Amino acid sequence: MYPFKIVFIKNFEAPSQEFPQILFSVSKRNFKRAVKRNRIKRLLREAYRLNKSDLLKKIPAQILPIAIGIMYVSKEELSFEIIQNKLILAFGDFEKKSS
Repeated sequence: MYPFKIVFIKNFEAPSQEFPQILFSVSKRNFKRAVKRNRIKRLLREAYRLNKSDLLKKIPAQILPIAIGIMYVSKEELSFEIIQNKLILAFGDFEKKSS
């Protein structure tokens, strides 16, 4: 779901962790300055951290542990509120598709 592309890797060999491994990626093609890329990644990490328990409940238990890649594909920098809402919606879409 825009502005994200979310990739789930099933059967990921995680070293005995309760939560899945998370990757946040922002393209250098869309944001030339590292300062902007790092800011967007900080916003993504904070949105994930604040909603981690709700987001992980939407992932079916039979595919945990997994690795999750969250790629920011928008060409513009969005506000924290929009990023947070879109992240929740994106995980909600995954819940609908998996059932």
